[in-house]
Amino acid sequence: SLLVARSYRFMGLKPAATIQSCYGHGMINGGHYNREAVTHYTNAMFLSAGTGVETRSAQQVHLMKTFGVNVLVGFVDYIKRLADVAKEQELTPGEDIKIDMIIGHLGMESREAIAKAWSNSDSTMPELFDWYGVGDTGAIAAEGPDHDGMHVWEDCHYLELLDPQSNLKVPQGDKGNMVVTCLYKDDVY
Repeated sequence: SLLVARSYRFMGLKPAATIQSCYGHGMINGGHYNREAVTHYTNAMFLSAGTGVETRSAQQVHLMKTFGVNVLVGFVDYIKRLADVAKEQELTPGEDIKIDMIIGHLGMESREAIAKAWSNSDSTMPELFDWYGVGDTGAIAAEGPDHDGMHVWEDCHYLELLDPQSNLKVPQGDKGNMVVTCLYKDDVY
């Protein structure tokens, strides 16, 4: 969770932000990492709404408006869906719910489409940030304010790209399996 918080702060999360998490908060650890990151290592308020299963989408939109949520974290396909639900609830994203920042796993979604879904004009578009991590390593890399790719937390992880057949390092620029060695853990998740 400390690495998730580091990522959020690196991206420019403001201390007075109100964050709504669209990560699952059930038996999956992703939502819990985010909750711990925000509540222990930032000065932001945290709402653990979940994926639509824990808190239905219409209720999430209501929470966003009621609590003045300005940061959304989660998988962006669902975050994009919540903008549609806001419109179904006769709310205008970017006007009734002003999102400044979206932090999530962008995947194949278009940054522009997600930003436009949560704005009512080009001047109110939220800033989008991508990050990468998994449960057994924590946050491995995060996009910074320069939006120039992911920055690896090299003080916490050693990354190698290995050939799937030989397990030898691949030449620079080639594809391979990413092997992550945690430099900071003394336990097994």
